[in-house]
Amino acid sequence: MEFDGETVRMDAPSIGQIVFRISERTAPTHVGFAAEGCPVPLSLNINLKEEGPESTVLTPAIKIEIPPMLRPFIGNKLQEAANKFGEVFTSLFK
Repeated sequence: MEFDGETVRMDAPSIGQIVFRISERTAPTHVGFAAEGCPVPLSLNINLKEEGPESTVLTPAIKIEIPPMLRPFIGNKLQEAANKFGEVFTSLFK
């Protein structure tokens, strides 16, 4: 996973590299990303909630529009990618 000022790049199994570009910001509680070059509409939203002076709860949500006929073929792979994304974010803030 790679970060720069406006994008997040990640390799997804069986899909290839996905690039998320910031599409919306509501400081300091929300950042939305839209996927570029993805064959299906895909977005990532990160909500932040201050829990204390040195603690923030981060809640990622992935929205993807998969045609019903493709769900059996790629649903598990997308779940694996979502789980990996959660693991990466968790490890960044420990």
